[in-house]
Amino acid sequence: MDKFKKNLFLILILAVISLSLIAPSATFGKYVLLSQKTVNVEVGGRTAYRNFVYVSGQSSYLGSEITKRNGLSPYTPFLTLNDAYTYLNNAKNTSVEAATDGTYYIILSGDINLQTIASNLVNPDIFNLEATITAFVDNNFGFSDDGYLFQNFESRLTLNGNICVYNKTIFKNLLISSSTAVDIYANGYSLIFESGIVTDTLNPQITLYGGQNVSSVSSTDLSVESGTYKEIYGGGKNSAGTVRGDVSLKISDSNVEENIFGGGNMGNVSGNINLSVKGVISNYIYGASSSSGTVTGNVNLEIKQSEIAQDIFGGGNGAGNSGNATISVYDSTANNIYGGGSGTGKVQSAVINVYDGTTVNFIVSGGLSQSGNKNYGIVNGDTYINFFGGEVSALYAGGYSLKKGAALVKGNVYIKLYAIGNLTSSKIKIGKLSGTAYFKDYTGSISKPSGFTNA
Repeated sequence: MDKFKKNLFLILILAVISLSLIAPSATFGKYVLLSQKTVNVEVGGRTAYRNFVYVSGQSSYLGSEITKRNGLSPYTPFLTLNDAYTYLNNAKNTSVEAATDGTYYIILSGDINLQTIASNLVNPDIFNLEATITAFVDNNFGFSDDGYLFQNFESRLTLNGNICVYNKTIFKNLLISSSTAVDIYANGYSLIFESGIVTDTLNPQITLYGGQNVSSVSSTDLSVESGTYKEIYGGGKNSAGTVRGDVSLKISDSNVEENIFGGGNMGNVSGNINLSVKGVISNYIYGASSSSGTVTGNVNLEIKQSEIAQDIFGGGNGAGNSGNATISVYDSTANNIYGGGSGTGKVQSAVINVYDGTTVNFIVSGGLSQSGNKNYGIVNGDTYINFFGGEVSALYAGGYSLKKGAALVKGNVYIKLYAIGNLTSSKIKIGKLSGTAYFKDYTGSISKPSGFTNA
């Protein structure tokens, strides 16, 4: 009977191991559960199945196992990301039973220090495979009752220069730091900073771009779900970093120390911009580009449950022209909201939707001219303010400037009230415009303000 029990025990162990080889990926609590279903790789003369490898830049951590750097355990990790990507690319290209879902993991079992990469130099040896880069904690390593391999995060990825990705890349549950200013270029690929990203909070040094800085990309897809960053751009950097198509930039549960731009940093965008924000922004949000960057398409900016220390603009900052701008703000705080831009860039038309729970100072249907320059903050067509609730000090039909003739809305302005909030007739004012200001209160609570025409 004892022999029978031993055999039964061995069969159960083998069954658990078999289940771990085919179990799908899942998430449980604070752990990331990694699938053991992997590509076909030859290891030590036998077939092993791995879609994940371990990396640690700390050679002393390996101890006597340093000669076994096969990347297949946290105790025999590769020393560089280059080795990890080479291994997984070879596995993918030579495997008979390659993983069809394209899911690969690079797990940091120790700190990695990426060497300096010059600003105009790209490194296709890394970030060239669709992969998730995450981190591993020794005392959490093992198999769960369901046969999953699980891990938590502790290791640090230190950046000493700019990096550029060459395939869809996900960072998750990872410490990322830099002692100097660095740029991370998504290069038109899907780049996702998922939950659990911890970055420097006192002096953020990392700026994110959906595009790149030396050539154009067809479109961008940048998603930021955790961490603290210096600035974030949906487009590229410099005049060479153009986006030929659309921009998608999603920011949630993250902090930005300076500004957010839906467009580029001097980089043009030929398509539309879709920008959504949920987080703490210590400066400004611009729907379009900065400096000389232009946006040919339209801007759609959605802000929810956010704290913005300064202003929100549908256009850019000192930028070229952009198309139609739509801003929707829900349950957020900000200084002012402008349908247009700040600077020489023109917006074709602007729509501002403000919903209950939002608190701002001014809502301005047009743009801003701080210097009073008559060419700043221009909106070529009509502008709209749709007020669905919130707290506001004043609504302006037109642009805002301290000097006559600047920040002009060249079309008409339509202000429509679907709720009252704290509004009174005296808080609804005429700004800078050459067309007609129309007013409609669907609640019937406020009389037509001075200078307006009933819509």
